[in-house]
Amino acid sequence: MGEAKLANAIALGQTLKLKNLAVGDGNGNLPMPVRTQKALVREVRRAGLNQLTIDPANASQIIVEQVLPEDVGGWWIREIGIFDEAGDLCAVANCPPSYKPLMAEGSGRTQVVRIVLIVASTAAIELKIDPSVILATRKYVDDQDILVRAYSDAQLAKHLASLDPHPLLAKVAYVDQQDASARAYGDQQLGKHQAALDPHPLLAKIAYVDQQDRNVTADAAQRLAGHMAALDPHPLLAKIAYVDQQDKNVTANAEQRLAGHMAALDPHPLLAKVAYVDQQNTSARAYGDQQDAKHLAALDPHPQYSMKEVQALPKADASKKLASAGFVQQELGNLAGIADFPVSRALSAADFGKAYYFSNGSVTATLPRPDSLASGQIIGRQVKFFGFNKIAGTITPAANAFLRCDSANVATMVVKAGQSLSLVAVTADTWQVIDSTAEMWRNADFADYFNNTAPTQPQRDSSKKIATTEFVRRAQGSMTGYTRVEADRSLTAEDAGSVLLLGNATSVLTLPPPLSLGIPINIGVCVRVHCTGPQSGRLVPAKDAFLMAPDETTSITIKKGQSLTLMATTDQVWRVIDSTAELSRNAAFTGVLAGSGHKCLPDDFIMQWQTVDVPVATTGIATKNFSFPIAFKEFVFGCTATVLGIGAAPNSNAFVAAMPSSINGGVAQNNYVNSNVSVFIISIGK
Repeated sequence: MGEAKLANAIALGQTLKLKNLAVGDGNGNLPMPVRTQKALVREVRRAGLNQLTIDPANASQIIVEQVLPEDVGGWWIREIGIFDEAGDLCAVANCPPSYKPLMAEGSGRTQVVRIVLIVASTAAIELKIDPSVILATRKYVDDQDILVRAYSDAQLAKHLASLDPHPLLAKVAYVDQQDASARAYGDQQLGKHQAALDPHPLLAKIAYVDQQDRNVTADAAQRLAGHMAALDPHPLLAKIAYVDQQDKNVTANAEQRLAGHMAALDPHPLLAKVAYVDQQNTSARAYGDQQDAKHLAALDPHPQYSMKEVQALPKADASKKLASAGFVQQELGNLAGIADFPVSRALSAADFGKAYYFSNGSVTATLPRPDSLASGQIIGRQVKFFGFNKIAGTITPAANAFLRCDSANVATMVVKAGQSLSLVAVTADTWQVIDSTAEMWRNADFADYFNNTAPTQPQRDSSKKIATTEFVRRAQGSMTGYTRVEADRSLTAEDAGSVLLLGNATSVLTLPPPLSLGIPINIGVCVRVHCTGPQSGRLVPAKDAFLMAPDETTSITIKKGQSLTLMATTDQVWRVIDSTAELSRNAAFTGVLAGSGHKCLPDDFIMQWQTVDVPVATTGIATKNFSFPIAFKEFVFGCTATVLGIGAAPNSNAFVAAMPSSINGGVAQNNYVNSNVSVFIISIGK
């Protein structure tokens, strides 16, 4: 799809806007990208691109980059995909598996994911990002910093080179001139002020103020004296005698009116009499009893409040309005009851809305079709089971019903002690698990752990994370134990990873094919064999098995103090990967132990020996040329010869008169005193 979109963009003169980059874990495997692929195998994160640039070293390559912050992770990265603004996968790639940790796991890091795209036209590619949410790599920030610094330096240089870099600022001379002018004007005004006879004509003089104060005081004293001398200085205030007289008049009038009120036969004609009230009360009670009887006898005494007419209230409504049955069901958070489930039986309509615990470990709760219970009115109702007192129980659907966990139908589910399971009737024939701690392996987040698999931690990891068997085998530096082999026997699966001690008695250890022991191919399972003596031990392959050391062999003898390590490399092969037994199998110790033979030692040291028969000399000294059993590779240190045989005289001797002219199979010239003898020659070199 990416190729087609890019070709279309080039043809139309448009741009392909790349927006997001996603990473995936390949569902646990390293996937191979496919041209027709439209999505990652299993995507774990998608976010915007951080940068899209043309490779400075190759104009036809585009570098796409995304920063993964330290607060995301907990998954492996095995595949990468690039998406455009329409959400279409435009490029896909795999990468070496890399685990992105989270801080909660004990470590964290910021990781950069980078893809290099080879395109027909880099001008047709455009980056579509939201700068407010995209992280920047350190290189991006450094590059931008370099650009800003270069721009700032150029601007500063122009500024410093200008004759007048601040034309809008006032010059010092102008400011000084204005200051001098202002000071002169201020001094002139101050001189005028100080020279005036009355510089503040609007201010009142002290003498005038004192005179006005004396006038006001004298006037106030005169008016107070007149007030105090008057017979009635407050003519508008009522006198005490007048107030007392008015009080007496009011009191007399009130007493007269009260006496008339008390003497009247019916002082309160508008108030109901006791008898009238009692009569009305009796009448009201009778009417009420009559209406109550009618109310109780009615089939629907409140037709205006029928269930189908009650207003549907919003969730969590806390008013005093009438609640419908649906509202009550909606708000109900408590279970209708709790009881034990002592015997196997099918659920009934009365069970729903309750919680059950198993009181017998062999009990099975059978789920009938929801539409067979209460005329199918239990759709949406739930029942809960929980394990208690170390007793488990089984949930299973009837023959014509289904039990579904997530989207898969299951035959049974077991609720163990401490676990729980909630079921809801969702269709006419199906029960759905909506909340469960039972059989947690069915939960996608726990599937790997309950199937005894987990991500393998990095080598030499020393945290408290779960260790897989792969991690243990890879990190294991010690053997798991040792066993003595006292008699002939075959290798077993329990021997893997341990040491077998031989030597108390002569014994043969037979090696079956690794596959027959249940050992997976090529996972590095090893067995170490050591001989403690005094007897020797022997390893032999069984039928359909092979012993490689390094070439195929039918047996290996291990003598006192020797050891070797075997590793299962295929379903049939045990390979010796470390050995001090039968060192002649080691290239540095090869040789031929015979009358004419040789022996190699480390550093390419070679010792050779041979016997040469000297013929009968017809005249003079008997001589014979000889060649080395094998060719020396570099040079010969020397040769020595000893006369052997019955015909040797006491003064017989032999020596090498001349060294070989060539080390690769060269011939040495030998001189002998006697003839008809055998000469033993030793040669050393490398």
